Amino acid sequence: MAGRKLTREAGMRLDAYGEDRIFELYLKNRTVRKLLANLPQEVGSMSSAPFYAWLKADATQGRWNRWQDVKAMIASDLVEESLNIADEAEERSVPSARLRVEQRRWMAERYDRSAFGEPDSTTVIGVSIGEEWLASLKRVEEWAKAKKEAKAKAEPEQIPEPEVGEADYEIVEEDEEPSPPSSNPPVPNPYMTTKKRLSRGG
Repeated sequence: MAGRKLTREAGMRLDAYGEDRIFELYLKNRTVRKLLANLPQEVGSMSSAPFYAWLKADATQGRWNRWQDVKAMIASDLVEESLNIADEAEERSVPSARLRVEQRRWMAERYDRSAFGEPDSTTVIGVSIGEEWLASLKRVEEWAKAKKEAKAKAEPEQIPEPEVGEADYEIVEEDEEPSPPSSNPPVPNPYMTTKKRLSRGG
């Protein structure tokens, strides 16, 4: 009973402040947690349970549907932010930019599944949502790669030193020159062999 009373009181404070003003605060804070942490003093503090009960208190579901419209607006804003982050990313900040883009993509998918959510597994499509989301980041990466290649081409090329081939040699065989005449009769030398002389090839 006490819980229901608190929920009713919280709903009355929200009604008094105005639905449009509450939705404007949500559009600014983007999350229910931040919204409840920054409620004006006249509304007071409350947990998420009474707040969601207030959203669904309208029997016609009109308030809940308008709430979904505000979430769709936030999702579109997150998509535009992601594209700006990707377009403005520099080479050294690509990893950080990718993380920020993915975080906003995750939020947009949950705030507006019909527009930014993952496609049904039974639906056949040619291009995935993820590729569209990261198209800008890919352009940044291609730009960084082209810049790096251009810088490498601008550096002076190292001229390799010419290789010096080995000289060609050939073996020329000739008999040993005859020794001068001697008064003694020549004695055959059994160890005499044919000498080989190296001559520089032409």
